[in-house]
Amino acid sequence: MNKHIKKILFIALTSLSFSTSAIVTIQWQEAEFQFNSQPRLTDVLTSLNVDDKVYWPSATLYSPNDINLEKTRQLALKNLSTISTKSQSESPQFRHAIEQLATDIKTWTLAKRLAVKIDFDLARVSAASNPKFDDGYYILHLTARPQAVKVFGAVNRKVSIQHIPYGDVSQYVDEEGFLNSANKDFVKIIQADGRVIQAPVAYWNKQHQEVMPGSQIYIPFKESIFSPEIAELNQQIVTLAKNRLPK
Repeated sequence: MNKHIKKILFIALTSLSFSTSAIVTIQWQEAEFQFNSQPRLTDVLTSLNVDDKVYWPSATLYSPNDINLEKTRQLALKNLSTISTKSQSESPQFRHAIEQLATDIKTWTLAKRLAVKIDFDLARVSAASNPKFDDGYYILHLTARPQAVKVFGAVNRKVSIQHIPYGDVSQYVDEEGFLNSANKDFVKIIQADGRVIQAPVAYWNKQHQEVMPGSQIYIPFKESIFSPEIAELNQQIVTLAKNRLPK
């Protein structure tokens, strides 16, 4: 076999080895599904044999082990610790809320939420909505229509409230449950589809804003030029909440 043929054979074998090593792994419902090529969204959903009860607006694709999210978690915990140290003269309710947030954030399972719209019906008819997966490991979250909305943050206690169809965000927040240190003018909605909306809820600026089932409402802490860590904390918590895996 001459050198030219050997070179062509080596290139062909190398290319074949590279192409067969391309694997996409999808974690869904604690099981893993592997693909030896780069599947499209419809290929994945067909293989998973999903049922017709999926609430597609909240369907989400995640990429785990994101270093930046872990850094954000540690920064948020550091800011919570700083606020706790400064709050010795604050009410017991305030200190409890800070401690509860720190405890919760430590337990959150974080993964980067990818900007991929997951909709089986749409993917079947639109090439633009049927993307191809790059090599890698993904977590797919599919669920039936959620029944609740979570409210947390600068509140006496976090709560899960039954979703109100067409209801305004103000119907989920009760100022009597707000801490004195809460921002009572705006709340942050982390919609189930990943959008983050700053919604006005005070009597002077209120506008109708609906909340999707399965969403989170974060009551931010009132910011101050004397405590810059609070503004940082509000943003960090929203980022973490958007990229937390639902339980």
